[in-house]
Amino acid sequence: MKALTLLAFLSWLANAPASAANVASCAISATSISFGAYDPTSSTPVTPTGSISVTCNLVSGISLLIAYTITLSTGSSGSYLTRKMTGTATPMSYNLYTNSGMTQVWGDGVTAGTSADSGGYLLGLGSVVLSYTVYAKLPAQQLVAAGIYADNITASISY
Repeated sequence: MKALTLLAFLSWLANAPASAANVASCAISATSISFGAYDPTSSTPVTPTGSISVTCNLVSGISLLIAYTITLSTGSSGSYLTRKMTGTATPMSYNLYTNSGMTQVWGDGVTAGTSADSGGYLLGLGSVVLSYTVYAKLPAQQLVAAGIYADNITASISY
């Protein structure tokens, strides 16, 4: 009888819909991505990477099934599918991806053609830090003026 009661309790605990906000506090941070010097005559795209770190601290006790979603903003272009860096009269196109094949544009996961990165952990004691790679691509042979180009992207986490 005791084994059956314990098994039933563990089954309930594993399936209980816990609100992550009640048991954990999560924060997000990101590194800047530098594309370096751009050569508009090169036929090779520039493909650097950056990283996003998620740190979750438990509010109390042990956390089970803490899940979250990481989204990125559109930046100055207002579009996930055509992000642009500004700096001169002609903006420079680029994009950010969730995968190394650069087939999934990292956005909000709701807008057509974008995905958000989801993560989490099953069981934690104390702090949990997880890292995610941001894959960037600056297409080759863009006819833009020399100058310094930049964009600001906001990384957000919901849990």
